[in-house]
Amino acid sequence: MLNPGVLVGRYEIQRRLGRGGMGTVYVAHDPVLGRMVAVKVFLSDLELPDAVERFTREARSAAALNHPNIVTIHDYGEYASQPYIVMEYVTGETLTQIIRRKAQVSLREKLRYIEELSAGVAYAHTIGLIHRDIKPTNLMVDRSGRLKVLDFGIARMLGTLSSNATALIGTPGYMAPEQILGGVIDHRVDLFSIGVVSYELLSYADAFPGDTLPTITHRILTEEPVPLVQLVPDLQPDLAAIIQRAISKNVDDRFADVESFRSAIAAVRKQIPEEPEWSPTPTTIRTGPPAGAGRPGTDSLKKSAPDVIGVAQLTPPPNAGGGQREDVRRRRTAQIETALAEARSAFERGELETAMDACLRVLTIDEAHAAALELEQSVQQAITRKRADSLLGEVREQLGSGSLTAASDLLQRARELNPDAADVKLLEREIRLARVEQERLRQRTSTVKAAVDGAAQALERGDIETALALARQALDLDPTCESATVVEAQALHKLDEEIGPVAPATSASLSPPNVAPTVIASRAPIPSTPTMVVGDASRHARAVPARPLESTPAIVKAKQSLWKIRTSVVALLASARAAINAKSKQQKMLAVAGAAAVVLLVIAGVAIAIIARPGVVSTGTVLIDAVPWAQITDIQAEDGTHPSLPSEASTPLSIVLPEGAYRIRIVGPPPRSETKDIRVQVMANATITSPPQRFEAISVDDYFNQYLQAPASSAGAESATAPAVAPPPIDGRGTGQ
Repeated sequence: MLNPGVLVGRYEIQRRLGRGGMGTVYVAHDPVLGRMVAVKVFLSDLELPDAVERFTREARSAAALNHPNIVTIHDYGEYASQPYIVMEYVTGETLTQIIRRKAQVSLREKLRYIEELSAGVAYAHTIGLIHRDIKPTNLMVDRSGRLKVLDFGIARMLGTLSSNATALIGTPGYMAPEQILGGVIDHRVDLFSIGVVSYELLSYADAFPGDTLPTITHRILTEEPVPLVQLVPDLQPDLAAIIQRAISKNVDDRFADVESFRSAIAAVRKQIPEEPEWSPTPTTIRTGPPAGAGRPGTDSLKKSAPDVIGVAQLTPPPNAGGGQREDVRRRRTAQIETALAEARSAFERGELETAMDACLRVLTIDEAHAAALELEQSVQQAITRKRADSLLGEVREQLGSGSLTAASDLLQRARELNPDAADVKLLEREIRLARVEQERLRQRTSTVKAAVDGAAQALERGDIETALALARQALDLDPTCESATVVEAQALHKLDEEIGPVAPATSASLSPPNVAPTVIASRAPIPSTPTMVVGDASRHARAVPARPLESTPAIVKAKQSLWKIRTSVVALLASARAAINAKSKQQKMLAVAGAAAVVLLVIAGVAIAIIARPGVVSTGTVLIDAVPWAQITDIQAEDGTHPSLPSEASTPLSIVLPEGAYRIRIVGPPPRSETKDIRVQVMANATITSPPQRFEAISVDDYFNQYLQAPASSAGAESATAPAVAPPPIDGRGTGQ
């Protein structure tokens, strides 16, 4: 089953209309022509050799039918290996429904149905198409009372998809004997089916009842149906004879063609005087199959009918002349007003499909009804907007999962349906910003990989300095890169092997932590500097340095401790060197002890340096946006620190921050300059999108008014009128566009 919103070709499924043995029918919307259509998806597949070509050939033949009593086929195709056709959408009821509810339909009206059925089938026969499956469920009476034949040529289409060319196609109870026996068939199989349908319509009883397929087929092949005059005593004998001839078991005993049958029915109908739609005395008609016969095998009746029922008004009242026509007009006007009121009520309740069906009922009666046409347009626009909103919701879901291609495709469909939807431009901006971020991360990953590969190659050829520089370049971009850390450690190890033991530095060569960073034996990687990417609709993204990680309290404290240790180590090394030069044994022992202490302190210093290494700080990315725009004035971490901001920190903005919780303060455009606080939780290696903030849009007059005010008499007055927040460059966002 297809869900609403699924596209079959260009047709958007709205709801399921019905399901049968051949497939499922859906109501769909054609966005190109702006109309409702019926899409029938078959159960057969197109995997047989030449199946697509054969189905296409038969579908084209069926689509060539152009007759008022045949439902038009608009299109055909393949969806998920299943063939489908697109048909005219007809509102009304089938003959099955009319027969089952034993509708109070006059004999003249029933004969008109039979004439219209015969006219449509006869037309198809003239161009070589046989229906093969005429039955009440394939015959629709629309709102105007016109009969239309459905599924013309479908049986033959399905035959092209079957690997068994002799497969039995048709419905038990309506199949001609030669069709059941699998012999040669021609257009007269349709005549037999029309005769069976006519029998049921006139009597509301099955022609060939039965509980099982063998029972039904046996009766068709060997038994005659109950004579119509026994079921409908008032029925004209010549009419009963026409129906009996149509369902003759011998093909040659039937009419030569369907057109001859139609002419015979038309002649009988002309003899019946016009009847009003009401009659105080219904004619009594006896119905019922032979004793013990069941009904389940046929298409129209599922339960046994009572022996005597009131069915049709065969005795007309005196001819009322012009009064009958006036009565018809009043009834027609009442039907239109009722359907139009139903459509308006359903539209107000938001039941758009019900409203559309009611509008179509009005237009079926009067296709030029101005109020119905106007309401139909409003309903269709509401359906389109509703679908566009649904697509925008799907865009947000895809955007949240990182599926930018799917999000972009859905957004394009939503824009086609409703280009003026409020969130279309905002979501387009979010998609483009997300693509920028994806590209930035991709380029960073590519650069890091290239640097690590270059460092490894340099290390293999013995270029230690280049290897160390490239490894640290990779760590600057991605402090969590394990391969870069390994290459750096290997380079440092080789450097120590080449240089040998390093002489301790003197106190004069050292500098305090607030002058320059220091290194003991090995180098702690330069901490990754967070960056803010600032961009808007008119400027390319650019990187702006933020607050260095070296300035965080934990790292500063670690560096100060390392500095004290190093100072002590230098002093101990100087004392040890002096003791070794002494001649006394006691002094030499002290020198050895001092050297051991130096080794321990160096190990402790290296450990602290590793702990204080900023590269272990995990970072994440925060995307900040506002409509129409806003200025980021402050970012505060949970430990009270404030990462620095770029000079133009206006939305949209992307910032990389260490893992943790932050409060971000933004100020909207003047004249209100509303302030809002956003709280976000930054997670390692993740991109967090803060909720979009909305501010009152600044108008063009408001924007320029602050600069066009009369100049103040003093600098103080001039500064007093300055805007609270500097407006962004004039790029259209200031007007809320």
